[in-house]
Amino acid sequence: MEQDGTKYSFRITSETFTLGAVLLVDTVTMDINGKHDFVLDEGNHVIEFYGASATDTVTTMEFAVNDGNWLEWTTKNFEDQRSADSTDLE
Repeated sequence: MEQDGTKYSFRITSETFTLGAVLLVDTVTMDINGKHDFVLDEGNHVIEFYGASATDTVTTMEFAVNDGNWLEWTTKNFEDQRSADSTDLE
């Protein structure tokens, strides 16, 4: 998603989804070609990710701003980035 010239990239990683996975953005299934990295157009979006495995695995959801460091996908990190973006615009 790009907002006011800011680029937001997202990635979802997992050791394995032996029983499959699907990514939906705004209720539309995304063609992720086995990769779970994506950039969204400007605006608000609903992101849904479902995956299943026959074994216990760790799934990591992260985002990056303007090709910077990958951050854990949390409300606090999004709010911190939004605050930093607002400060840059002043």
